[in-house]
Amino acid sequence: MQLRSAVYFILFAFLPGLGYQYVQDQLRPRGGLDGAAAYLAGVAPNFLGGVSLTAGLIVIALNLFPKAPRMTTTVLTALISLMGLLGWEVLQRWMPGGTFDPADLLWTVPGVVLSAAAAFPFLKVSRKDGEE
Repeated sequence: MQLRSAVYFILFAFLPGLGYQYVQDQLRPRGGLDGAAAYLAGVAPNFLGGVSLTAGLIVIALNLFPKAPRMTTTVLTALISLMGLLGWEVLQRWMPGGTFDPADLLWTVPGVVLSAAAAFPFLKVSRKDGEE
């Protein structure tokens, strides 16, 4: 389980987290992007953030609650991640300097779903309690 957990964490938390930082700190500030590239650079942080945050929280939750059913822990963790990310995006409507964009909400969802779905084969999440 440890190796699978580490591989899952690297692929779905660490690397997307690096991608998120690159897009936010390097790609978007440079500007010069048009059309589809500008759109993707605008929504990529939401997608990558959804993938990264959800994967990190799933690994943490599964290790914090090892006796809890893995399916339940994974789904609840993904829902908590989704609600937090969507809540943050909505709060930006009223924050000074915040930028609310409905497309950001749209791209957060598949990021969270991808990360949660990937947890099932990587972390051997099953419907049977106690099954590894």
